[in-house]
Amino acid sequence: MIKAGEEAMKSAASSEALGYFEEALSIYRNKFGEKASPDKIAMLEKNIAYALFNKGEQVKAADYFTRVLEYHGESFPGPRLA
Repeated sequence: MIKAGEEAMKSAASSEALGYFEEALSIYRNKFGEKASPDKIAMLEKNIAYALFNKGEQVKAADYFTRVLEYHGESFPGPRLA
């Protein structure tokens, strides 16, 4: 599923890539449950974020990018007040 998603992204087929990455994430979480690797989940969610971004769904993409940053102990910089 991951390889299929990567190939779809290379050919600018973001909708197909999104489906592959979402399915891969679902299968992975179902298989490993609480023992799932945070790094693997972050990688899959990053790929989902890129696919969403390429489809023009920036708000959903930002949610995924934020979660990816949280997996790595970082936070998304919020809006700054002038």
